[in-house]
Amino acid sequence: MPNDIWTTPADWAVNEKPVSSTKLNQQLRDNMYALWLAATAGSSAITPANRTLYASLSGLTATADLFPDAATNTYRGGLRVPTDWVSGTDIILRMYFVQIATAGSPTGVFRSWISAWANAENVSAGIDNIESNVNVNTICTQYIMTGIARTITGASIQATDNIQWAIQRQGADAADTVNAAILIRGAWAEYTARPNP
Repeated sequence: MPNDIWTTPADWAVNEKPVSSTKLNQQLRDNMYALWLAATAGSSAITPANRTLYASLSGLTATADLFPDAATNTYRGGLRVPTDWVSGTDIILRMYFVQIATAGSPTGVFRSWISAWANAENVSAGIDNIESNVNVNTICTQYIMTGIARTITGASIQATDNIQWAIQRQGADAADTVNAAILIRGAWAEYTARPNP
């Protein structure tokens, strides 16, 4: 464009008689272009931004979809680092659950293990290499969906890695005051993805 800076139209009634349609159209185009530049300078519509996406963890426990009472039971879930993951950004692992039998806000005793390894690595090389037996005790208010979130730092993983997450309820522990099963309602990973192509 000849001019990409907003300019106030000249007083054509005084300085230019009659007003030429060519000059008026050019001035209008110049000013609209200057406004467009200003409006889109930081626009995500023009420069696509990264996105937050979610990937389900495929996993299971020994007792289907719950952590039983007065027993030790482990959920194991896993996923491959998504192909659109932005390298170096964190991945957050989340699990939601609920208990419906114990009134008030009792505590569930939980432990967390996180592993990551590449396809070519021996699985034992990645066992519990991000966190091992970490206390993640959680208040489990009756009828209220609650959960556990764990962060894998971007520096801990690479694009070809496989991730395994183990959450263990230690229901027989004296500190576990949920006197019933805790029902698992979902587990997933939250990550930063590149923009759509």
